[in-house]
Amino acid sequence: MNLLDCMNDYHQFIKHEQGVAAQTAEGYISWLRYFHRWLLANGYPTPTTEVLNTATLRRFLYHLSGDKHYRPRTVRGVFHPIKGMIRFLMTQGILDADPMATILMPKKDAAERLTITDTEIKTLLDACERQRNPKRVALCRAVLHVLIYAGVRRGELLDLKLDDLNFEEGSLLVRCGKGSKSRKVFVPKPCTDALKEWQTFRPDNADGWLFPYDKGRRLHERGLKTLLDELCATAGMRNAANIKPHSIRHWRATDLLRSGADLVAIMSFLGHTNLKTTAIYLHTDEERVRNLANLSNLSTEEVKKEGAERSPSDKGRLRRLPR
Repeated sequence: MNLLDCMNDYHQFIKHEQGVAAQTAEGYISWLRYFHRWLLANGYPTPTTEVLNTATLRRFLYHLSGDKHYRPRTVRGVFHPIKGMIRFLMTQGILDADPMATILMPKKDAAERLTITDTEIKTLLDACERQRNPKRVALCRAVLHVLIYAGVRRGELLDLKLDDLNFEEGSLLVRCGKGSKSRKVFVPKPCTDALKEWQTFRPDNADGWLFPYDKGRRLHERGLKTLLDELCATAGMRNAANIKPHSIRHWRATDLLRSGADLVAIMSFLGHTNLKTTAIYLHTDEERVRNLANLSNLSTEEVKKEGAERSPSDKGRLRRLPR
């Protein structure tokens, strides 16, 4: 069977039967197409399911790790949709066995979590006021305020529509978050004020999108990247690798924690389903970590006194804590 047909079938399967997020499905098919292009360039002019064998897949692994020098985390991410497609083809009876069974994936390396400081956030907000015209100022201010105060994902921001705004209660409705789940996000007054100002410049009849460029186009990923790059350049932070929508989302989660919000509330705010995911988003600054060393119910003097009062027979024995 033609491999390209299998890839497209798997793409439709994860979209319409598994119900994965649209952005996730596009990421999967993107890597599968990359694999297909590699096959075309490496002696497989018309790839079929026969190329899904251990030897070929191992060659592709060596290409990613050796030739492209991808991080182990990235290599595992590339193979994730390939593994999923193989499982799909096995359930359809197209493949008899799993060719990945004997291939060892590289051990996942630590994630590089880029963080943003409070000063950088304020500098970006100031940069909005120095854009080339009032419409651009209003757009930059509105987009940045939503990223900062709503803590939404990049795709969630771009998919917002005008009807998702509720100025009376100060909320945004994220209709299709990760896992196709919706949630309501409440934002402070500076954010709603920025969105109200944007309404005076927003093009009419733009298919209802909250952030359209004109009547025929809306803000997409490339446009959002350009907007943030321009703000960074204006703020004197050109080519800053840490200024990304997701790192701003991490900043918002940490800001809520510092402001006293509990973990469950932050989890709900971010649209997560478990606290382990939320914990990844919380970056504690060095000063707070250092202060943890001084948190104790016993003072240093009390600890020394307790040690002096222990009998010789107690030395080297673990002290049982009270239940």
